[in-house]
Amino acid sequence: VSAFVLMAETDALTTARYQELQAQRDDALIHDLRTAMDESGASSWEGLTREKMLDSNCGFDIGLTGSPETIARRISELKDAGVDVLMCQFEDMLKGSHQFAQHIMQPLQIRCTA
Repeated sequence: VSAFVLMAETDALTTARYQELQAQRDDALIHDLRTAMDESGASSWEGLTREKMLDSNCGFDIGLTGSPETIARRISELKDAGVDVLMCQFEDMLKGSHQFAQHIMQPLQIRCTA
């Protein structure tokens, strides 16, 4: 699955950051993207709400937002459901991937494969 990971010390801080991202979204860019999709005949993103257009692939829907404990719990749930590959996107790729490796991958002993 493709996931947008948004992690902070607490779930409340993560929720606040998500709300900030929603408020900072570039609505003109989203409008241009919707126009281009309509003109191309693409239907993959058809009907997405304004909120869903925050990231490139509805990665927030997978639920990897919150504290490290919340994210680790959610990854365990995904694994139990049969998910064996996570493609992660972060707000800041370098910082986010480092935090994810330190707080999620190492404690859960998850290996990264290319």
